[in-house]
Amino acid sequence: MDILTTREGGILTIEFNRPQKKNAITVRCARRCVDCSARGARHARAVMFVGKRDLFTAGNDLQDFMRHSPSDA
Repeated sequence: MDILTTREGGILTIEFNRPQKKNAITVRCARRCVDCSARGARHARAVMFVGKRDLFTAGNDLQDFMRHSPSDA
């Protein structure tokens, strides 16, 4: 799973889980983050984004984003 979620004490944590790619965000990851954030906003007091293995994220996975049209992203 590229994105892991947990909820504890009113805090929804969304964790990027692609350490082999420095947690670079794919189109699928971005969509899932939006979906999780929207659901979390209804059921949690706060949403926290973190990265696996001491690295938040390298940003977008450019190879993945280039394979999708702008309307997909």
